[in-house]
Amino acid sequence: MSLVACGNTDVEPGETTSNQEQTDNSGSEVKPSEKPEQSDEKLGTFSKSATLAETVMVDEDGVKITATGLNYTNYSVELELTIENNCGKDLSFISGSVGYSCNSINGYMVSDGYLNCDVTNGKKANDSISFSYDGLMLYGINEIADIEIGFDISDNDYNHTYSGPRQVKTSAFDAHNYSKNYYQETIISRAAMNTYARLSQSKIGQLVGVPQSSIYRYEQGQSTPSPKTFRWYADYFDVSLDYLFGRTDDPHGAQYGCRPKYETLNPEMEKFVEMCFDPNSRMNERLKETLLAMLTEEVKSE
Repeated sequence: MSLVACGNTDVEPGETTSNQEQTDNSGSEVKPSEKPEQSDEKLGTFSKSATLAETVMVDEDGVKITATGLNYTNYSVELELTIENNCGKDLSFISGSVGYSCNSINGYMVSDGYLNCDVTNGKKANDSISFSYDGLMLYGINEIADIEIGFDISDNDYNHTYSGPRQVKTSAFDAHNYSKNYYQETIISRAAMNTYARLSQSKIGQLVGVPQSSIYRYEQGQSTPSPKTFRWYADYFDVSLDYLFGRTDDPHGAQYGCRPKYETLNPEMEKFVEMCFDPNSRMNERLKETLLAMLTEEVKSE
């Protein structure tokens, strides 16, 4: 017999509760008519104590990329790089783009970390890759233990070399607990809701279409959401159901692959797209890659 049939209209259809009569952490009964007190807890501050010793990330075919340290600003942490090019050709170095992105921090794939740096043959350049504190904290990352960066290295003839993820470890690496799922714990926490989304339990309940007390029980681990509610959480926080169900540590999903998004079919097509954009604009670089991917898919479908 379902709890709804017993008259408990405070339980959504499909919700699985651990006990018919719920209690809060203090042992007090939570009745359907009550509105449990909502925590005003917020996420803490980002730790800026981790340091990075100089580390060579790439040293192949006349190309050398060295991570020289971490720089903490008011809003982000920057991975500082020195890029040396002695391969005989002018090169472009891109990371975190639409076409190639496999950057991660503490084992979690992140959307930050864009780099676009041109280095003339025989020269070297200093650049940095930035990660915002707000974005990292939402992943449950409050300190940098390691960073993995993938580089797309190309010459003027549009020959691309993909480095694959290259890892650097900070002073916090050995003490970091990689077995703990920080992201899954943080993304549905009341602290994250209060800090970023500013969503109250009652507001979430209105958006999902369930009572506030159901949201309270989810957050206290007293019940399991229905499939409908799981889908809402996945859509709202832009994560996969695979991740919410603990099948993978990657928010993108168990089947997500780190690979280029398109294959070049026609070098002339790339040259045409290159002519349409300002090569010195980082935003235009993103638009250029998106357009090239769209044109490539169009050719494949013909």
